[in-house]
This record gives sequence, structure tokens and C-alpha cells, in this order.
Amino acid sequence: MVPAAIVYAVALVWSGAEGISAKLVLKDLAQSCKAPLGEGFLSSVGYLLWMAAAAIALFAASTRQIQGSVLNR
Repeated sequence: MVPAAIVYAVALVWSGAEGISAKLVLKDLAQSCKAPLGEGFLSSVGYLLWMAAAAIALFAASTRQIQGSVLNR
């Protein structure tokens, strides 16, 4: 969680240095582009599913529930 927070903070500082307000960075892209409500919905769901799968895999690996193949033991 700490590395993600660091990357997030760096992105906000960097965009601020380039003259982009934090409000614009934090706003949903569909709002910024005045796009219809459902535009990009499937892409967002796919993104969330990939993040959930990564979180589950990292959690399982950190609790030693995933230990690699039988050949590596």
C-alpha cells in the first residue's frame, strides 16, 4: 500500500508542477470529456477486475497459500 501511495503522491506533485490542477487529475475522465455516463464502462470494469485479481494473488502469495509448482520445491 505504501508504494502505491508514493506513486500517487508523485503523480499529483508532478502534474501540479506541469500546471495541471489536482482537481482535474482526480476527476473522472468521462466527466472531463463530457462523455455519456456509460462510455468506457467495460474498460473500467476490466481494470477493476485485473486489480482485484492482482490483490488476491499477492495476498495468497504473502500468506504462503501459493508456493509454486511441485518442481520448484
